[in-house]
Formats: sequence, structure tokens, C-alpha cells
Amino acid sequence: MKSISRSLDELVSGETTTDDETVYIQMTWKEWNDKYKPSDMLDTHDDYKEVINANPLNVWTEIHASGSFDGIESGLLYCDRLGYYITEVARNKNEVITIDYHAECDDEYAYPDCCEKDCNICEDRFDDDFVTKVKDVFVCNHCKVELNRKS
Repeated sequence: MKSISRSLDELVSGETTTDDETVYIQMTWKEWNDKYKPSDMLDTHDDYKEVINANPLNVWTEIHASGSFDGIESGLLYCDRLGYYITEVARNKNEVITIDYHAECDDEYAYPDCCEKDCNICEDRFDDDFVTKVKDVFVCNHCKVELNRKS
């Protein structure tokens, strides 16, 4: 299914990026990281020349769509973008790949606190290696603040 950000991009630009041959794929962040081998996140302004000069099949956009989607989507998107990644491995041209940070959440109504990916104090990005569980509470290993996150 086409994301809101991709739909808005198409509406604003007047260009269609999908067709009847498009294959929609959803994967976890770990699956994406292991398969495509992304760079560190690039800035939407300072690194933009590097992004637009890269192979479009190696470009991915980190998106935060105000309560409807947090994650990464294949391609160069403008709406709701936080940054870009350039991967070592290219995706197939007919694929739209989505990495939804909340895909595995148990309670869709708890969004966005259901599985925070950033510490709201130090803004450190984490996965399970960067938090410690102390008496059923997750604690950021960087600033030691308690995080509202399910186990």
C-alpha cells in the first residue's frame, strides 16, 4: 500500500512513482540493515547533493508522518522527511520497500509511545543494544532516563 508521504509527493510533484507492476514489501529495520547496508543518515539540506547524485535505487528516506508513520521508505521523498540513507545494495526498480518502526507493536492505539526509537532526553537513537531493562522499565544507556517502551 502506498504511504501518505509518497502519495503527497506524487500529488505535489505531479509525477507518479508507482504503477501496476509495483511490488510493496515491508521488512524490519534489522532485515533492511543486513540486506541493503545503509550509510549513516544524511541531512536533508547539507548532504542533499550527495543524495540526488546517488543511484536512485540506493536512496532511502527516513520519514516521520505526524502520527501515521515512523520509518524508512525506499526512494527520494520530500514530504515528512527527516533524512536520507544511501545503501551499498540497490533495491529492484519495481519495489517500494517500507521499514515501519511500529509494525511489530502490540497496541496500535498506543502510538507513538508503543516502541520509542529515540531517547527524548538525549535524542540518542537506539535499538535493544542501547537500552537496559531494570525492573520492567527500559533505561537509555546514554543518559539513564526511563523510556516508555514495551518489552
